[in-house]
Amino acid sequence: MLHTTRLSQNYKKAVPNFSARPTVPALIDSTTGGVVNDSSRDIMFELGGSWQAYFDKKVPDVYPDDLKSEIDAMNTRIITDITSVPGKISDVDSQAEYEMLFNQYFDRLERLDERLADKRFLMGDHITLSDFWLVVSLIRFDVVFYFKSKLNKKRLDDFPNLWRYAKECYQIPAFKQNTDFTAIKQHFFQVSDEPVTSIDRVIPGGPDLSTWAD
Repeated sequence: MLHTTRLSQNYKKAVPNFSARPTVPALIDSTTGGVVNDSSRDIMFELGGSWQAYFDKKVPDVYPDDLKSEIDAMNTRIITDITSVPGKISDVDSQAEYEMLFNQYFDRLERLDERLADKRFLMGDHITLSDFWLVVSLIRFDVVFYFKSKLNKKRLDDFPNLWRYAKECYQIPAFKQNTDFTAIKQHFFQVSDEPVTSIDRVIPGGPDLSTWAD
């Protein structure tokens, strides 16, 4: 539909001299093919709130009024302690800074694992925006961050409740149909179509992803 093979091409349709690293998610104008918004936070809140009038009535309210403050607080914790950590680690210039981020990341995973001991989703029995934030990071954890960001204290299946939760969420068609593990690895390791000339851009053969279907 967009007639492009790389997200960078869509960025350049909006900003011809674009030279930064493309990021996902990105909201793309289907008419021009250009990226109009790449703020995951903005896109998520727009889709979960302002666009509800266009939803099928069967679609759950992922940002209910009675949970908004709790969802906002949870989102902040997830973004601060999990989502943003891999990017920050790539810019560290000391062992101490790396270790601080490393511990911050795994401390939050431990707390979330405890929270999910008696909950199906982060807020209970119904999926919310907070689950969207967390699941995207969990899907990338073993595949990318464990290796590339040296977040290797544990693997996802070492957190029994998070692992159960992540697999259950993955089976939801909206998640499964929009998750391409190969594309995720290509994006983070290979980055571009340029020939691979160093080990840094070699796409890892693992991990075994068949367990996501168990």
